[in-house]
Amino acid sequence: MLQNKIRNIACFSVFFLLLLSLTSCSFGKSDFEKNGLKYKNEPLNFEIILPQNFEKRITQRKDGEGYVDIEFFVPTSDRSQELEVKSYAKPIFIRIFRDTKESDFTEKIDFEILGSKNNNLYAIKFWDYTPKDWQNRWSDKIEKDIINSFKIK
Repeated sequence: MLQNKIRNIACFSVFFLLLLSLTSCSFGKSDFEKNGLKYKNEPLNFEIILPQNFEKRITQRKDGEGYVDIEFFVPTSDRSQELEVKSYAKPIFIRIFRDTKESDFTEKIDFEILGSKNNNLYAIKFWDYTPKDWQNRWSDKIEKDIINSFKIK
């Protein structure tokens, strides 16, 4: 009888530990973090999670004087706005200001500051116009989730 109880407790303990280890991988992560698409840019030392509906995105790098832009484009059928890339709208771009601190800006910039490291200032900007076919797939919450997922490496 005592042997059966010990065996039952041992089996329950093993089951509980297995269940705990399986769920701990995603414990504390939001649905956005679990289901989103991770984008890593090792040369610019950052990563970000994008919405799952960005699976057909294209990415472009532009080097400017004192900054680098990483631009994300998603397919759209909305032709009411002029598009930089044919049939693709630009919902997000990340700008890395080189050798810059937030205090260097004397005027308000059109970006939200994400953070800084090694004299580089990371900022983000979202589209001004949401295409018609993206209006039910985009929200302020998605923007906040994207911002919260941003990590400087």
